[in-house]
Amino acid sequence: PPPAPSAAARDAGWIAAIRNGDDDAYAALFRAYAGPLATYAYTIVRSRAVAQEVVQEALWKVWERRATLDIRDSVRSYLYGVTRNESIDWLRRERLHDAWKAQAAGEERVARDVRPASPVEEETAIGEVRAAIGAAIATLPKRAREILTLRWRHQMTYPEIAAALGIAPKTVEVHVSRALRTLRPLLRKYVD
Repeated sequence: PPPAPSAAARDAGWIAAIRNGDDDAYAALFRAYAGPLATYAYTIVRSRAVAQEVVQEALWKVWERRATLDIRDSVRSYLYGVTRNESIDWLRRERLHDAWKAQAAGEERVARDVRPASPVEEETAIGEVRAAIGAAIATLPKRAREILTLRWRHQMTYPEIAAALGIAPKTVEVHVSRALRTLRPLLRKYVD
């Protein structure tokens, strides 16, 4: 019998077949790597359930991007890289979620400390402010809205935003500055 192909040759064959839409090759790749990738993801996210979700998302991206996959090194290192990125993205989303919860709790404490209000009054006031902020942000140009969302909702730094959008950090700074100048008069009622 001929010698068994190396893992690298086997993987390259799977990727070539996956590029052509071969479900069986994708299933074989999934079976071969899902377990080891989940073990790796666990070292980052520290949750077995989340690690499995991360791996499913990472491997799904391989299928989604099959026509344009650009694997320069080994398939194995590519899969581990995608899994690492997905794990880090999950951690960022989790950190953002925690920050939003903490911010909301802080806003509620401040609202209670300023003057006692009924839960209905508080909810109405918070809803009014959120609606005003949303309406004000909606008046901004698309790029400015996108940058403000990444900055404050996703807690990204100027260099991170610049890298994500493919623009210079100084451009990000200019957009934020202009956006704030536009928003201040629109939200003055809520700030003063």
